[in-house]
Amino acid sequence: MTSDDSDFGKGRRAFLEEIQRLAAQVTRAQSIWEAPSARHALAWLLFHHEWRGQIGFLGDSIDGAQRVDLPPLVLFRGQADAGWAVQSGLQRLQPAERKQAKLAASLFAQVAYEMFREIYRSDGMQDYPRPNRRAGIAAAQHYGMKTNLLDFTTNALVAMWFASSQSDIDPTPRKSAIDWVDLKTAKELGLRVVLPPVFVDRLYLQRGVFLEVPRSKLTQLRGRLNRIIFPSARPFEFIRVFGDGLARQLDLLPPDDWLERLKVWATLESAKSPVDARLSALLRFTFPNGYHPEMQRTGVQGLLGLGDTIEVMLDFVDRMALRTVRGGSIYHPDTVGMLADDNPDFFSWLLRGVAPDEGGVTIMPHHADLNIKLRKLAGSLRHYRVEQT
Repeated sequence: MTSDDSDFGKGRRAFLEEIQRLAAQVTRAQSIWEAPSARHALAWLLFHHEWRGQIGFLGDSIDGAQRVDLPPLVLFRGQADAGWAVQSGLQRLQPAERKQAKLAASLFAQVAYEMFREIYRSDGMQDYPRPNRRAGIAAAQHYGMKTNLLDFTTNALVAMWFASSQSDIDPTPRKSAIDWVDLKTAKELGLRVVLPPVFVDRLYLQRGVFLEVPRSKLTQLRGRLNRIIFPSARPFEFIRVFGDGLARQLDLLPPDDWLERLKVWATLESAKSPVDARLSALLRFTFPNGYHPEMQRTGVQGLLGLGDTIEVMLDFVDRMALRTVRGGSIYHPDTVGMLADDNPDFFSWLLRGVAPDEGGVTIMPHHADLNIKLRKLAGSLRHYRVEQT
């Protein structure tokens, strides 16, 4: 009996057939796709974009290896109301409100950045990735501060979860939407892709990334976004199957009281005129509030809540840049390179001390160990930079 004749194989075929059946019922009206339900929309996105975006095709050779036709990374954004304009939180504000909002976000980012910078200076912390100031802004955006960043995810199901997240708040029947753009298009528009800071672990659960969209680029981005609309769905539980084969429910927005207090403090502090600058923002906030409680109890690893940091970061990169080909898998050099161009600290830390694979862009087994994957990743990045010269 072959694996395809097993109960698992039969179940997989039935699942794929159901996805295809649902996807086939989605129609196109001018430049927008319309689905009869959220299930149909998700099936269409999985079948036509997310799954196909993870598969490459072998062709001619490069650096002694076969050239692979690799589709670009796709970024999804769920909108609970299709009538909402695609714009950042800062761009939604009136001009008179933006100055204080930018200051509040800056204060939040400064505290987050300075706190982790102090921790990483401590003995024994050399094995953790160094934060940068843009990581602080990304954390501020994620916790509701107003910035020029737009939230996206590499996971269509996560985008659907956000598109469905406010149905209980506003039960009025309406249309929801998921917008998407590929990484290549975003870079052609001159947009910067910001990867999440490691200390905001729930962004890794959400496969979340940000696009930095200045007001001058917003109209161009809207013109290049693709969209599918569907009747709003009720919120649903998010289930993920982990490496041990067990399915677990995930809270994509777990509460963090300390960071919520930081948000309130930054907002109130920004309203003062003038802002007290005699002490650093870190001291002004932590003097009454202390450091993050998990950091006090278990150190930075407890705050991360992510196990082995390298494995978590590489898993995140795999989700964006790893493509399946016949006989194994391969890192998409353009995706790796464009992400590294915008996030040099992230990749410098991840690949520190790693010798690039001398074969260039080459295939590795599906279940390659960590060291092999890091060498292949470094080899793909080096190939991209050679191609750019």
